[in-house]
Amino acid sequence: YYAYMLDEEKTLRTKSKGNVTVIPYISEESLLSSFLDKWEECDFTIVNTWNGDSFDLPYLYNRLRNVLGELQANRLSPLGIVIQDDFDTKAPFKIAGINSLDYMRMYKKFIPKNQPSYALEAICQTELGRGKIKYEGSLDHLFKTDPDKFIEYNINDVRLIVDLDTKKKFTELA
Repeated sequence: YYAYMLDEEKTLRTKSKGNVTVIPYISEESLLSSFLDKWEECDFTIVNTWNGDSFDLPYLYNRLRNVLGELQANRLSPLGIVIQDDFDTKAPFKIAGINSLDYMRMYKKFIPKNQPSYALEAICQTELGRGKIKYEGSLDHLFKTDPDKFIEYNINDVRLIVDLDTKKKFTELA
């Protein structure tokens, strides 16, 4: 797991603990460029997210495009092609060569029973008996006051999806 951290104040240092590596950057440009380098190195064909088709991937692509430009943002695709489809509200961005599997959408499809909530916390409490890391205030406040817990919070979200897929095997099914 990698945690890329924007640290303009230079308060963090690169560190590894277990299978987590934290890498601070003093500029958003260098952070995003390094992220794209790692993305290409990993050579993904599948990306799993929780509500990522509606939030994470559009946010990531738009941030990359706004900060680095469209040519760099299109590096998310091994073919250099990202298409925005304003008519598809469930998955407005298509990254050529990458299968985006939104785990929340797959959960709704493969477990047709209505749930009281489809929040990652609620589903993981039901399926795994554990959920998200608890904190007070906003994520921005958490980052400023307790960067280690901020990192733990984000890595835990990824682990929840990995563990949910280990149990449910929706990626294999899809």
